[in-house]
Amino acid sequence: MKELSNCTVLVVDDAESNIDVLVSVLDSEYEVCVAMDGESAIEAVNLDPPDLILLDIAMPGMNGYEVCQRIKSEPETSKIPIIFITSMDEIDNKTKGFESGAVDYITKPFEAMEVKARVKTHLSLTLARRELANQNIILEEEVRIRTEALRKSIAERERMESELRIAHDIQMGIMPADFPPFPDKPEIDIYAILKPAREVGGDFYDFFFINPERLCIVVGDISGKGVPAALFMSMVITQIRSIAKVIDEPDLILNNVNKEITYGNDSCTFVTVFLGILNIKTGELAYTNAGHNAPLIISREKGVMLLNDSRYPAIGMDDDFSFGMKTIMLQALDMICIYTDGVTEAFNERRQMFSEERLIEEVLELREYTTSKLVEGVFHKVQSFSGKMPQADDITILNVQYLP
Repeated sequence: MKELSNCTVLVVDDAESNIDVLVSVLDSEYEVCVAMDGESAIEAVNLDPPDLILLDIAMPGMNGYEVCQRIKSEPETSKIPIIFITSMDEIDNKTKGFESGAVDYITKPFEAMEVKARVKTHLSLTLARRELANQNIILEEEVRIRTEALRKSIAERERMESELRIAHDIQMGIMPADFPPFPDKPEIDIYAILKPAREVGGDFYDFFFINPERLCIVVGDISGKGVPAALFMSMVITQIRSIAKVIDEPDLILNNVNKEITYGNDSCTFVTVFLGILNIKTGELAYTNAGHNAPLIISREKGVMLLNDSRYPAIGMDDDFSFGMKTIMLQALDMICIYTDGVTEAFNERRQMFSEERLIEEVLELREYTTSKLVEGVFHKVQSFSGKMPQADDITILNVQYLP
């Protein structure tokens, strides 16, 4: 993945004083090139496309709106983010700019911190989108190869069942499955289990280190079931992983993932997600809960606490929604158990629901167990409770223990 420091920013302005200011603000962090009119800007973009363009509106000859429209009309350059720089801040001008294809505005006179922040944000999103596109290409190629092999090796009558088995393997292969996953990190113990209600489902979990001290943990539930939910799930996981490489706060990660999956979401699919980032040195857990079940904080001394103080809407419904973040401190031996509603909403033959209250009672009995035994214990409790009733929803349980 390309680094921010290797990104190129093209500054387009007919005033040398403005160019001098912007170059002085940005040239220590990025490669900066300049153009002083619209035609020169288009020539520079066609010759060597930059990663981002700062574009003045009021220029002689071709104005900024026309330059933006020309750049956005070409497939090779249409994805380049363009930020207008202007002293005109009336709403009509802003609307026209966004209609032309701009992603943001910076007004004159420039504030150095604002320029740096907006440029960094849009470059980070651009790099994340490129990484997501690359990951999707890899995933599509893997699916294509497996599907082609399937078509050649089995009879038409068995094709659908075999495809579902392969889809299950691909889906499960996306998520980490080796436990313990980080033998060189004695500060944490992690264990997870996922059992789809069908061959493939919409539940998912993930965990990975953002840096040597910060562990990102994710559990989510896609609306719906089957192949459509599984495909949507793979896209969400890929986006979370890609965006977390450049943005390291849970609320900001979900803000950007929400914008990406809401755009063009004609199926109105939504996703409940709990995303936390645990500092394994200090025990601080920063988290955002987007419509998901409240996790359990499990203490051997204090019992079980339901972490239900901060739940926001699910992602995928409103691209303008801005999520918030909260933090708690985990103590030595504390666990955080994150699960999906397939646990609490499992039914038995008498149409009784397993429920959140029953889950807390069972976890209280199991809290002295290891991370893996607690997860397996809860899963078997749900199975025993359901009896002969078929599993109606995907079941996912992820448990993390803090061992400083």
